[in-house]
Amino acid sequence: MLDLFSVLYASYLLVTPVQGSVAAYQAQQARSELATAEQVARAIGDDIGAYYLLNKRIPADLKQAGYIKPLPDMIDSVQIRERDGILRVNMKDERFAGGGLIFNPSLTEGGSIQWRCSGVRLPWYWLPASCQAYRPATQPGAAAP
Repeated sequence: MLDLFSVLYASYLLVTPVQGSVAAYQAQQARSELATAEQVARAIGDDIGAYYLLNKRIPADLKQAGYIKPLPDMIDSVQIRERDGILRVNMKDERFAGGGLIFNPSLTEGGSIQWRCSGVRLPWYWLPASCQAYRPATQPGAAAP
């Protein structure tokens, strides 16, 4: 005859791996969506770079930069800050809690723009590998930018 403890313990053994699988799946989905967002941002960055080479200034928006493709559903918005050229990709899904990817531009010796990616209000382990190197130094194990 099974006692209550045995039933509860058996339930725990069955439920715990499922919970872990769900969390792993959700993390993988977030990483996949951020990887797509990074690809889109890099394409936008290429257009911003081309615009800058021709006009010697940062475009005001995506249309002025020449980016005309529709944004994927997972992206809420993309902002270009004219003052310094910072590109921000805001994610739509609530699990991102208003976070997104930030791309900081710098000019190369040849006059082209090089982009450095980082995340804002996102777990660093969700970020694409190329964006993880620049996580804030306040996070445990963070590399200095």
